[in-house]
Amino acid sequence: MNLESGMVDAGGLATYGIDYYKLGYMAGQMAIQILVDGKDPATMPIGYLSIDQCELSVNKATAEALKIDVSKLQ
Repeated sequence: MNLESGMVDAGGLATYGIDYYKLGYMAGQMAIQILVDGKDPATMPIGYLSIDQCELSVNKATAEALKIDVSKLQ
């Protein structure tokens, strides 16, 4: 298992990790609150993606080479 999809692209078996598009969108929403709405960043809660906002990435070639059935993962 790996922590990000780039590792799967490089040959890792699988990861359940951050969707960077969603994380960037969240950061943009926070920037709007600071820059447009004048919110103080020191008073804002820390933003994070919940587990249901993360994504599963599987390298099927690696799974086949290791003879692992990943059909039930997705």
